[in-house]
Amino acid sequence: MSIAGKPLLGVSVLIVDDDDDTRDLFGLALEDAGADVRTASDAEDAMRIVHEWRPCIVVSDLSMPRMDGATLLRKIRSVDALRNIPAVAVSGYSGESDQANALAAGFQAHAPKPLAPDDLVALVKRWAAPPVTGER
Repeated sequence: MSIAGKPLLGVSVLIVDDDDDTRDLFGLALEDAGADVRTASDAEDAMRIVHEWRPCIVVSDLSMPRMDGATLLRKIRSVDALRNIPAVAVSGYSGESDQANALAAGFQAHAPKPLAPDDLVALVKRWAAPPVTGER
């Protein structure tokens, strides 16, 4: 596939979701678009990953056991070096209040599940911070 067919070439994405199938589907879609992808099944694992490997963007489920996506984002943003990482919320809840709550929590966007692979790629492309040369 040509570079034009890889709109996320050079973009690193952390996917956080407690559902294995969702992580796999999102990961494959983003990798097919050229992204470097890592996944976490919970917020604790996500925090470890963002400290070791600073992604250009975080795509996180909102409803997860132990720590939800909004709390995860607040923890990420509490670290000075991670404060500006953009984040997209994905959720099975798609009401206006759910979107408003995600945006109020600091997410740049909220997308309801199920989310088509092309829509996910477009969201990540729109919101991902450009990679910083030499830090990846």
